[in-house]
Amino acid sequence: EGEQEVPGETEPRGQDNLFIIEALLSERTRRRKNEVLVMWKGYGIEHATWEPLENIPAPVVQTFRAGQLPHPDVFDL
Repeated sequence: EGEQEVPGETEPRGQDNLFIIEALLSERTRRRKNEVLVMWKGYGIEHATWEPLENIPAPVVQTFRAGQLPHPDVFDL
């Protein structure tokens, strides 16, 4: 529990399941769930992942939706 598999990725993305959000890149609805495309600090764009909106801190989403600069924050899976 607490780990998330990313298709095509075989290595863990961080230690202690803490990841830093560098930017939110896009938003979509898939299978009736809202998701955001997250670019992780220290990882290239090829490692960006779609994450459930409810897992992203509200201030980060608000900043993204307001069209402001990317809001770095800690993401705990």
